[in-house]
Amino acid sequence: YPNKIGFSTNVDREYTTNKTRNTTGGEVLILPTYNKRFNMTRNYDFNFDITKGLKLSFNAMNQERILEPDGAVTDATIDTMKRELFDRIKKTQYNQQTNLTYTIPINKLPMLDFATANVGYGATYNWTHSPLFDTQKDKEGNVIHKDTLGNIITNSRSIKWNGQLNMVTLYNKIPYFKRVNQNLKKPKKNQDANAPADSTKKKKEVQFDLMQNIARLIMTFKTASVNYSTTHGTVLPGYAKDMQVLGMDEHFAGPTFGFTVGSQQDIRKIAAQKGWLQKSAVLNTPYQLTKSEDLKIRVNAEPIKDLKIELTASKTRSEVKSQAFRWNPNKNPQRFDYDPAIVSGAFNMSLFTLKTSFQRGDAVFQKFLDARSVISGRLGAANKNSVGVIDGYSKGYNSTSQDVLIPAFLSAYSGTNAERVNLKGFPKIPKPNWRATYDGLSKKEILKKYFKSVTLGNGYTSTYSVGGYTHNPLHLTDKEGFTNVFELFSSVTNNPNFIPENLISTVTISEQWSPFLKIDVTLLNSLAFNIEYKKDRILSLGLSSRTITEISGREIVGGTGYRIKDVKLGNNIKIKGKPIKSDLNLNLNVSYRKNENVIRKIDEGVSQPTGGTNVISIKASADYIIN
Repeated sequence: YPNKIGFSTNVDREYTTNKTRNTTGGEVLILPTYNKRFNMTRNYDFNFDITKGLKLSFNAMNQERILEPDGAVTDATIDTMKRELFDRIKKTQYNQQTNLTYTIPINKLPMLDFATANVGYGATYNWTHSPLFDTQKDKEGNVIHKDTLGNIITNSRSIKWNGQLNMVTLYNKIPYFKRVNQNLKKPKKNQDANAPADSTKKKKEVQFDLMQNIARLIMTFKTASVNYSTTHGTVLPGYAKDMQVLGMDEHFAGPTFGFTVGSQQDIRKIAAQKGWLQKSAVLNTPYQLTKSEDLKIRVNAEPIKDLKIELTASKTRSEVKSQAFRWNPNKNPQRFDYDPAIVSGAFNMSLFTLKTSFQRGDAVFQKFLDARSVISGRLGAANKNSVGVIDGYSKGYNSTSQDVLIPAFLSAYSGTNAERVNLKGFPKIPKPNWRATYDGLSKKEILKKYFKSVTLGNGYTSTYSVGGYTHNPLHLTDKEGFTNVFELFSSVTNNPNFIPENLISTVTISEQWSPFLKIDVTLLNSLAFNIEYKKDRILSLGLSSRTITEISGREIVGGTGYRIKDVKLGNNIKIKGKPIKSDLNLNLNVSYRKNENVIRKIDEGVSQPTGGTNVISIKASADYIIN
């Protein structure tokens, strides 16, 4: 049986009259104004656990507006509302969500109890009424509310895959590893503290500690998770049908049951044939298809005791295809016409640029310039329509080509060999970033008697992003899929570029050491000190201006803090009869940051500093929490 079946209705009625007082002294006709709101919202809920691992949920919301007669509320208008209430109810919006989740019983298989996985299907559907226009009147002079642009219907479909690995469960299948994870040692017999140390037992303990550290190193990876999702959506304007049940019309036809539960089948043709679309030549809202892909990977590791490392990698790509689809009364026969589609998108991925993080910017820029000819040669060899080499560059791929500059940029600043770097502007495999902390120093005997805690920290993040791109309608390929159309105008004589598939204005690499090193120390008397060094750089490749803009920064932060325990605000200030008493936290941080801006001109091969700043900041704070 279903777990839940729910239905609720909310009615919201508001009526306000406002009349401005005449203070001019003359006879001025001032009419009152009326503000009315009469809305009704219905909610539907349905949950059903089909099996233990398969669960279905459905939620819907229907919003309606009750149209009242114009002007003040009188006995006549009240009588009208009583007679025509149901005729005056107009649907304004309908939303529904359908979710189906399935827990894959992979952990029921032998030796796979450390793994869990699930998959989810989510669908949304939205019907939005277009604005009502007072365009016509009946014989009695009453206004007829007529829809001229049609409604807008949208849907989406998302599929999410989630997988987790608890490696500790796998390691614990080996008894020795289980004992190490539980931090258990062989029990020792009681012995006199003044008795001479047994060298044999001491040697065995050292050997055991060594084996324990080796075991911890083998069990470095503790947990891992992978989340991958794809989402597709459709926006169809000009939909002329009303909404009755489950988002469909009274005949359960338009816009098809599949569309209401996330189907991405193109229904424009069948909608036009069955008269589901408004025949309006002035409809400018485009038909849209959206899609996105999202990948996230997370791994937690502890190679040695008290050293915790979190590795992450991610990749996101989204695209939107827009196309006008409207009625054309000038064609014979009259029909709906398609305009050329416009495809745009964005891309973001974690990257690994550590190899060049501490190299001189001029040296890396020179590697970028040198990599262009290598990339051009690889592209020319892969395209049969590129014949010959001009000034060291393959035909159709000169030194300013977008298809050359982006791989060369990735090659130089990631430290990857130009012979092996991916030739596409959208790499497939995301690279790892990390955050690490180590708090084992305070457990050493030599430091334990001075420090309450000592924590070391390090974090690295690097991302590659294509802020926005648009599909190039002039890009064409031959029957075998090779680019074969050259640009009409070229900045390089006798070697015009092939027209690229996408028009990209800027690609960016953002790298942050946040921090490169951080030391937090707390003494036994609660006095705390911290010092931190940060480093970052932002590299932007402008494909129109053919420049690389480099913004780099370095920052050092030092601070101190002290906690005064049980500070009273006086005996006269009390809460529930008790004096207020809490800890007072005092903090002082001083930082120095240096920023440098450099613009590197690709055509000239020169670099020019454009600015920089030195920033010193002092921040002091005092926190006192009252419960």
